[in-house]
Amino acid sequence: MFFRLFFAGVLFFCFGGHVFAAPLTSEERRGVQEERAQARQEAQEERKAVREQVRDERQADLSERFCERFSQMQSRLSENMIGRVLRFEQNYDNRLDKLEAQFDQQDARLANRREQAEEKRSELFSHILSGELTDEQRDQVLAFQQTVQNAVSVRHSAVDEALSSYRSGVLDLLSLRKTAVDEAVENYSAAVSAAVEDASSLCGSEDFVNVRLTLQETLSDARDDFRQARESVDDIGENIRLLADVRRDSVHSAFDDFRVVMDGVRLGLEELSLE
Repeated sequence: MFFRLFFAGVLFFCFGGHVFAAPLTSEERRGVQEERAQARQEAQEERKAVREQVRDERQADLSERFCERFSQMQSRLSENMIGRVLRFEQNYDNRLDKLEAQFDQQDARLANRREQAEEKRSELFSHILSGELTDEQRDQVLAFQQTVQNAVSVRHSAVDEALSSYRSGVLDLLSLRKTAVDEAVENYSAAVSAAVEDASSLCGSEDFVNVRLTLQETLSDARDDFRQARESVDDIGENIRLLADVRRDSVHSAFDDFRVVMDGVRLGLEELSLE
């Protein structure tokens, strides 16, 4: 039986039932050290290969699962966008209904005030004409009455036009906003579909990590573009305030012109010295 063992720089070997020990030469020691270094290197390379294999298998599994989720991902993104669109459509319809209700209430109040004012004017001139008047005075009163009626008609037309312009402007702003949002939705949906299709076509042929990062960046850019498009048309309050200012100025101007006419009629009636 023969074996040998190297320990602590000494070579032990057994032969014929006897154990012998002999120190190694420097060349033998160097050879043993090289063998050990080679063995350690081979062990490290083997462990590295095992780790890489495990990592590749894990990455392949993640890549496969990532690629399998594309249809689900696109469906989820589409559902989210559909939800946004439905909420916007609902808000748009609610706002239109609210505006129409406000316009109807304004028209009803305006018609009621005009009817009451017309009754008062009619009563005033009926009272004047029921008095003792000369033919000339009666003709002048009737002329004043016609002047007032004409001024009322002019004022009504100016006010109606101001209200109509304001309402048309508001509805146009809302319509333009809806059109812009619809376009933004279409652009976003197209960008999402293109991004998902591109990523799906690259699955399996490229590193899925890069594919995923590219997809995330593309979707993020699409969301930013959609948000910016929404923000550019969401704030229409300032434009509505400008329309309201124009409406107010037009109505004030109409009433100022009417008051000028009424002041002239009032002076004319006073000059008639009616009792």
